[in-house]
Amino acid sequence: ASDCARFIVVDVAASERKQADWTVIQVWDLSNQGDLILVDQDRRRMQTPDVESAVLEMIHRHSVPWIGVEAAGIGLAVVQSLRRRGVAVRSLRASGDKLVRSQSAQIRIEAGTVYFPSDRSWVDELESELALFPHAAHDDQVDALSYAAIWAQRYAGPIRVRRTSPSTAGD
Repeated sequence: ASDCARFIVVDVAASERKQADWTVIQVWDLSNQGDLILVDQDRRRMQTPDVESAVLEMIHRHSVPWIGVEAAGIGLAVVQSLRRRGVAVRSLRASGDKLVRSQSAQIRIEAGTVYFPSDRSWVDELESELALFPHAAHDDQVDALSYAAIWAQRYAGPIRVRRTSPSTAGD
């Protein structure tokens, strides 16, 4: 949507092993009303060079002006490499544990201000991971969503409650 701020959030895991964590690349729109709209997602096990290629593909496919990458562990190498390629990258710093980081996302979801596409096969996996969090085998999609919600909170402010005027509620 043209009236939205579009950005990418990346949770990096650098391994192709079957039990390894997933790398998650999510494209988000943040509306003027503070709604978070998940536009696209790439969730795969991949090596670091493949992460960079996948991020660049998403940037070009969705005309994204900047990305946020968790700058811990292997993510720092991805941040540095993408910056060398001229990509506008914001380092995302993990503060607190995963439960603390997920609070902004939980609040937004409960308030009905987070939207997932209805026509994508990967949404079922995302919703399952959310339902099982923090006890799921993997939480990479939740981590990426959490960073998106933190960014939205930081730059767009708290969610706004939409109220129906009492004079029009019964009309």
